[in-house]
Amino acid sequence: CSPSVIFHMRRVLRSEICNLFTTGMVKVQELTKKQNKMGLKVTKGFLLTAMLLLSAGLYAQDLFPVRVDRKYGYIDNKGNLKIAADFEKGYDFSEGLARIEKDGKIGFINTSGTIVIEPQFGRATDFSEGMAAARKDGQWTYIDKTGKQLFTVKCEYAYSFSEGLARVQIDRKLGYINNKGEIVIKATWSGGYNFHEGLARVRKNGKWGFINKSGELVIPNKYDYAWDFHEGMSNVRIGSEKDGKWGFINKKGEEVIPLHYDRTWHFNDGLALVRIGGVREGKFGYINQKDEFVINPTFDGGFNFNEGLANVAIMQNRELRWGYINKEGKIVITRQFQYPSDFQNGLARVKFGDGPDAKEGYINTSGEFVWTR
Repeated sequence: CSPSVIFHMRRVLRSEICNLFTTGMVKVQELTKKQNKMGLKVTKGFLLTAMLLLSAGLYAQDLFPVRVDRKYGYIDNKGNLKIAADFEKGYDFSEGLARIEKDGKIGFINTSGTIVIEPQFGRATDFSEGMAAARKDGQWTYIDKTGKQLFTVKCEYAYSFSEGLARVQIDRKLGYINNKGEIVIKATWSGGYNFHEGLARVRKNGKWGFINKSGELVIPNKYDYAWDFHEGMSNVRIGSEKDGKWGFINKKGEEVIPLHYDRTWHFNDGLALVRIGGVREGKFGYINQKDEFVINPTFDGGFNFNEGLANVAIMQNRELRWGYINKEGKIVITRQFQYPSDFQNGLARVKFGDGPDAKEGYINTSGEFVWTR
């Protein structure tokens, strides 16, 4: 992504954002070069559901990383500095803890800013499902929120847990372990990603398909690229990145939206971003799951909908200017920003203006800056 980025987007969206820049939104990079995501029966299932919902509420990210004088701290959604800028790097909160760096090592803080796991790791993932993968002295270990080592895995790289399983790379192949550290899907895939909605995309012989949690190939490796399932659909491509066509399949592998788009992104909030035309001249719009345009392809850039708003751009004087639309396609925050981002927990990071007068910071859903640098 752009080297001017100084704030960290939510980690769960980072791969999607980078993909936008490197595929459907290369325009941003091109311009940068040129111009220098009751009555209820109380059962065990109910209690588990309630605990999960409570956890989601407790762990919702209300703090946002910012850089102040080359150090990182955290603000709340009103722009108040809640955790002093004392860290070399600061990442998003996940399940109540955030990765930070001190003296070149990674540790974790809580929402009070207290270091709860001392900086000691060369690499680490965010917490997910109560665990994080951390690398120290060449060994990958999964730890709990106190820093206690739960189990080690002999692998080249370990990833976060998702839906009860975590990816690991062994001898340059991808497989999956359970929450006891046991390999439950052998490392036989040349590429693979986390489980989403019960399936994981995997690559073999240059083609992508999907496996279930038993490791069974349920959708053949036939696509030149595929993305995770979201809202019951996966966006897939047949053909090269330059000339191939994109569409959507369901979990049976049936093509429910024909492969006739020049680029697609996953469904979110009931809508999917698509591009008609090439990288340079193409236009972006939004379709529903019936393959109907809800918002016509009139934009020169776009992001998925998130929290009811989508970031879109129009070219003005050879520069993209970004603003926000609602699901009716109406501009609700004027196209004026030079850097795109999604809203997360009520805030979005933006850049406004050029040169020494430029402002970078967070805006709320009314388009008002709550914090600037």
